[in-house]
Amino acid sequence: MSASVDTWYKREPQAFLRGVQGMGPELIGAYAVILEILYARGGDMPRDDRHLSGVLGCSIRKARALTEQLVDLEKIIISDGKIANRKATEVILDRKK
Repeated sequence: MSASVDTWYKREPQAFLRGVQGMGPELIGAYAVILEILYARGGDMPRDDRHLSGVLGCSIRKARALTEQLVDLEKIIISDGKIANRKATEVILDRKK
């Protein structure tokens, strides 16, 4: 991570809790970790199931399945081999201004 990346961001607990209702603990945890990685890296998160499995403490197969579920739920997108989240991208771009 670059030293120039500002890793502070505003949290909206009510919005997060509304957005994850019914997802189940594994999926909520994976989503929260992915969001933290996105903010910590200034939005730069390659799709790397092996790395994500290590961070989440699960198998590569499970990390891949969780990521795909989050895509299906439209919580994240995968484009050009990178993971993104619409809100995180907006916040990060706004903070760079």
